[in-house]
Amino acid sequence: GSYALDANTTGYDNCAFGNNALGSNTGNENTAFGFEALKTVASGGQNTAIGKQALYSNTSGYNIAVGYQTLYANTTGSYNTAIGFKAAQYNTSAASITAVGSEALRRNTSGEANVGIGAYALQMNTTSSNNVGVGQQSLSNNTGHSNAALGHQSGMDISTGDKNVCLGYQAGNSGTNDITTGDNNILIGYQAAASSATVSNEITLGDTNISKFRIPAFSFEVTGTDIRHPGKLYIARTSSLHGGVFCLDYTNGVTAGMTIKDTQTSGTGVVLHISNGSGTVVGSISQNQSNVTYGG
Repeated sequence: GSYALDANTTGYDNCAFGNNALGSNTGNENTAFGFEALKTVASGGQNTAIGKQALYSNTSGYNIAVGYQTLYANTTGSYNTAIGFKAAQYNTSAASITAVGSEALRRNTSGEANVGIGAYALQMNTTSSNNVGVGQQSLSNNTGHSNAALGHQSGMDISTGDKNVCLGYQAGNSGTNDITTGDNNILIGYQAAASSATVSNEITLGDTNISKFRIPAFSFEVTGTDIRHPGKLYIARTSSLHGGVFCLDYTNGVTAGMTIKDTQTSGTGVVLHISNGSGTVVGSISQNQSNVTYGG
């Protein structure tokens, strides 16, 4: 194209296709496809720019830009990869960033080692580093450090919060208590929401529809929607006859060890029940605690 590699003097192994592509180049092993792609590069080498004004201001090396104005403002930043319309458009000096998707990491300037995959992922990040956003608009308003979000709009409202993890569709972005400035939180599941927007050091599993937590290999279960006691903590591996709400050990279908029982289903008035490995009762305490028996 017109003025392609126009200023090249000592550079070698360069390819330029398009008006003013590599127009100021004196570096080596650069490839430019598109109008003014890699226009300003001087001594930088091993760059690849595909698209109008991709890597337009670049003076460094080892960058890959694919798409309209991708890495447009990049000057000294190296080892960057940007793919998509205006991906990492304003990056200047940051190194080792990866932006894949329309406007991913668009406003990043000096924040290093960031990964934004998906349209608008980490779009507003500027100087913060070590963030990972995967999914459309994931961490799109982030300016904090070391956050990780996976899923559509996950962690979308985090601003200055650091070291947060959001996994799942709209995790941390349910519309209620969306994390903004809180630090070191973990939110897992569809629309998992923290206890407040500014809370720190908290783990949340699931949204408000999740009512049971299980570890099948250990026969462990926590249920919060027992129909007899709505909203109560319910830990059980007992039979419906015993109706236990807390049990230690469960052997061959009988309650062994210690069980705190539901008196509404047992009908015995016993609230603490101790039995041996065969299920034989060896001690109990009545509901009013005035009747204590041992040995059954």
